Amino acid sequence: MDGDSSTLTKAEQFYNQMASFAKENGISISIISIKGEGCKLDLLGKLADETSGSVTRVDPKDITNDFANILKNEVLGTNTNIKLRLHRAFKFRNENEKDLSASASLCVKNVGNVTKATELTFEYANRADEECMELGVDIENLKSVPFQA
Repeated sequence: MDGDSSTLTKAEQFYNQMASFAKENGISISIISIKGEGCKLDLLGKLADETSGSVTRVDPKDITNDFANILKNEVLGTNTNIKLRLHRAFKFRNENEKDLSASASLCVKNVGNVTKATELTFEYANRADEECMELGVDIENLKSVPFQA
């Protein structure tokens, strides 16, 4: 069992390195697996997630149609960076600390490749009253905050 666990950890490290390399170099990785065959899609799927690729399980009978659909999802941008700014009364949640600045109200993130199907979600939270006061936010007179989509 330890050998299996060690091998799995090495595989995870390998795929994480490959995902980082691909993302940094504007490479999109799509994973295609054949239905009925075993593979570690949980590991391989991370490559697709990190590089805006796709994971497709194909039925050998429909492989031609499945490949045509995969090729329709063209890459619109590579090495894409996004910048999101929140009002100082809010802070991002569940984001990598290296992507945050301005007291966690600014997120600058490299999302790699983007396609028409790319969707990103971000979480944010209200700051405690004490945090707002430290940042110079007048919470007594704060009636609304601007949002732009």
